[in-house]
Amino acid sequence: MSSTAPVGYGSVTAPTGAERRCPVCGTPPPSPGATYCCDRYRQLAYRRRRSAPPPPPRRLPRHLVVYQCPACEERYLGQQRCDQCNLFCRTLAAGGLCIHCDQPLAVSDFIAL
Repeated sequence: MSSTAPVGYGSVTAPTGAERRCPVCGTPPPSPGATYCCDRYRQLAYRRRRSAPPPPPRRLPRHLVVYQCPACEERYLGQQRCDQCNLFCRTLAAGGLCIHCDQPLAVSDFIAL
């Protein structure tokens, strides 16, 4: 028979109490089976894991979007349906009216790719 004590389940899967630290504050936990040093930090870690995802990106207001008809290629500012073809237009980009000719212009028309 050997003189060493049997190895327990906790000592095989987890480091000893001197090596373990609370993942929130870094202090040693009060017992060998504990992960956090106190309930406050356990709750804080749970809330951090379950925090709400960031909000989805905001959509532009319709009156700032330039649309283009897929059939006749007429452009509209803030209007999703073509007057001549009665088809739904595709979204081009954010834009506005040209100050010289009052035609809808998309911001992407000015950006060189």
